[in-house]
Amino acid sequence: MNGGIRVRYTGLILFAGNLLSFLTGFIFSVLIARNLLMEDMGAWFFIGSMIGYFEVMERALPYWATRDAARGMRVARTTIYVNFLVSLPAAILFLALSPFFASLIDTSVEVFAVSALFIPLYYVSVAELSIIRARAPHLAGPRSIIIDGVKILLALLLLPYGLLGVILAVLFANAVFITYGWIVIRGEFEERMNLGWAYRRLKQAWLPLQHLIAAYVKKAADITIIGVLTSATTLSSYGIALIISNTLSATRGLTSAIYPKLLESRGRIGFRELASVFKFHYMFTIPMLVGGFILAPNLITFFGSKYLDGLSSFYLLLPSSFIGTLIFLLRNLVQGVESVDEDLEAGFKMLVKSKLFASEAATYFSTASIILVSIMTVPYLGSLGAAIARMISNIILFILLLLLYLRVFSIRPLLFGMFKPLVSSIPMAVFLLYFSPVGSIQTLFFIGLGAMIYFVSLYFLDEEARVLWRAAVREVMSKLHLFEEG
Repeated sequence: MNGGIRVRYTGLILFAGNLLSFLTGFIFSVLIARNLLMEDMGAWFFIGSMIGYFEVMERALPYWATRDAARGMRVARTTIYVNFLVSLPAAILFLALSPFFASLIDTSVEVFAVSALFIPLYYVSVAELSIIRARAPHLAGPRSIIIDGVKILLALLLLPYGLLGVILAVLFANAVFITYGWIVIRGEFEERMNLGWAYRRLKQAWLPLQHLIAAYVKKAADITIIGVLTSATTLSSYGIALIISNTLSATRGLTSAIYPKLLESRGRIGFRELASVFKFHYMFTIPMLVGGFILAPNLITFFGSKYLDGLSSFYLLLPSSFIGTLIFLLRNLVQGVESVDEDLEAGFKMLVKSKLFASEAATYFSTASIILVSIMTVPYLGSLGAAIARMISNIILFILLLLLYLRVFSIRPLLFGMFKPLVSSIPMAVFLLYFSPVGSIQTLFFIGLGAMIYFVSLYFLDEEARVLWRAAVREVMSKLHLFEEG
């Protein structure tokens, strides 16, 4: 399954998949935002935030599975089965608490009860993805396309049932992806369950858990606080702004393959390759950041003008998401060069002194800040206060991870490659500002034109962009040639 991980090839496949996912996810979000009441839309975001608190264990074993599978171990069957068993108590507890959750947001107990099924589905999905990303990360590309494509088709049929119909559509879509994941990794299954490995890694689960608990709390904190302290309508506007700003997270796939590659190569990476990774990252994130600022009102209007109250929040959430993509890359680099966990018997003292622990523990400071700042600002500033809290939180986490990164690498690769994408974004920005598209169709058309202007500018300005383009064309042509021969 793993014939040597190609970072940029994998990155382009994952990014293309994520962009298609953004389109399908965007369509789905617009579809439900325009057809559900704002109160139901707010309840949808609130359900997602509550489920987040029950997902803290879902990556405890898959965290280690990715690292061990990338180094050649076969642990797929064990990871999936054990993770499913771990999910059952969480799902039962969520089901028991459904009446309480429903009372907080004044919605039906039924929708919360059905939502409990998300928990085992998510645990199994994460287990499968941990193996896919370790052995053949490009095969993770179709994930969001499968899920979003299926849920759009089903939502069209089930929207007459309101929020419950939306939940059922998403549940089934996740089940379809699990089927895909099972097919993709079936060749990685070990003959029998490796319970000894699972036992050892679960003993070390405290290391990823101390990050995961903080990360999931952080992910849901601002949404929960808005839902409790304000109203479902305020939460719906904030949720829409958050969805759009999270488009930048699609770029995480661009460099995600560097993590298993570093594990596979035992942390060996040269300056030029590292600089190229950052440059590849900025090549896509910077124009998305610039374009998002310019087209912000248009993007929110896609979901309906009633959500424009979230515009001020969006202007903070977008750069916060940009910082989040850098956090993701820095953490992958820091953790990818760590080797202490190759010893399955590594004890508490060894792990707590490692870069794994330090990079995960940094999330606590970030989580504490988003909770404290949200509590202080949301009662006075509403969703804008939550956006401020999220920005401060990500800045703190970025600084902490940057300090860890600088213990291993120099600052030069991180700064490398920012200038040319910024310069190439100027013609795109001028074009979008001058023509100021109006309406959804025109906005989509101008997004495409703006992207073309950017990449043409970058092509003429940057030699590496030209090399990348030629390599991509050759790859596509070779695939087409093989397809014709077949």
